[in-house]
Amino acid sequence: MKTITYISILFMFLLNACDKKEISQSPEEQLIGKWKLIKFCEGGTPGVFFTCNDIINGYILSLDEQNNFLFIGNNNPDCSTGSFEVNNNKLILYYNNTECINAPKEFIYNFSLSINQLELGDIQCIEGCWYTYKKINEK
Repeated sequence: MKTITYISILFMFLLNACDKKEISQSPEEQLIGKWKLIKFCEGGTPGVFFTCNDIINGYILSLDEQNNFLFIGNNNPDCSTGSFEVNNNKLILYYNNTECINAPKEFIYNFSLSINQLELGDIQCIEGCWYTYKKINEK
């Protein structure tokens, strides 16, 4: 009887150990999903801003596994799709319709990730522009 008890305990331990595998994601994998804009800051660096505004009904930035992006709810629907790449902690957005905006064909952002939060620093913004997004849980 003791043998069966020991085998049962060992079996439960092994099953429990298999369930607790840690899966670490690369920054690229962590970016995949939907992000809601919650704050915009300009005139400084992360942590030291001159002006920050909370965004109540911010647009959503969706990044998918095929490296496509979509802005949902932005003011210019003609400028809401494209592709992206990640390179050395930079998120680069390539817009499908480059004629709809009076700007470069690509936007480059420094990014930092924390738990359910994404900060994008627009490197083309001379005065220092930072966008803070909150991860939207998919259900």
